[in-house]
Amino acid sequence: MVRDRILPEIVFTEPLPNSLVNQPQIFVQRTVDGEEFSMLADLVEGANTVTKTAVDAAGNEATDELS
Repeated sequence: MVRDRILPEIVFTEPLPNSLVNQPQIFVQRTVDGEEFSMLADLVEGANTVTKTAVDAAGNEATDELS
């Protein structure tokens, strides 16, 4: 039996990295293995980082960050 060891691929599509905003929230779009997901992220004044983790059916886990 061959175990799937391929990590899920997380790609942030919106906003662009290092975007400057003056809003209390930002709309974040990403894909995980080609499937689209979106969310609203609360922001604080200054630099912010959005971190997302994806786990596939085989239990492989990947994490990516958007700053």
